[in-house]
Amino acid sequence: MPYSIYETLYIFFILVFIPLGAHEAGHWAVLKRLNVPLKEVWFGLGPSILKIKKFRVGMLPLGAAVVPDEEKFKALTPHQKIAVALGGPVFSFLAAILFYTAPIYWTDSNYLPVAKILGDFNLVIGAFNLIPFPPLDGFQVFVNWKERKGTPFHPKTLDYFYRIGNGVL
Repeated sequence: MPYSIYETLYIFFILVFIPLGAHEAGHWAVLKRLNVPLKEVWFGLGPSILKIKKFRVGMLPLGAAVVPDEEKFKALTPHQKIAVALGGPVFSFLAAILFYTAPIYWTDSNYLPVAKILGDFNLVIGAFNLIPFPPLDGFQVFVNWKERKGTPFHPKTLDYFYRIGNGVL
């Protein structure tokens, strides 16, 4: 029996927002540990279709971000910024392991394909974000690693990288 449009949208949002939420929770956990408050949390891109306090849902469900307090984030060392950038992929990989091991705990076979898909999505999101391309987490690691080594990028160069990266993505 085919799914209704509402069931299809529900399944789609579950499959997209759980992996994105796990990834962003990783960034948030490291920021919280470093006492950096969040300014906003975004799920989706484009114009907002829903905004509740610090949480915003965009029209296109393609991406998410935690936006830390700028002043406190800038005060972090490059090493701490690398930890923040890696927090998202680490949580994505942990969520993938959780969903891949779900068959051990769930006896209802109806949930197993969903668990595998969620595991796959988390694995892909974690791996994709490690690519050193702006604005992905891998680029944040690269930029802060260079700064830590004493050879930071010029601010204009970084601006160009981000403009190109955001345009491509």
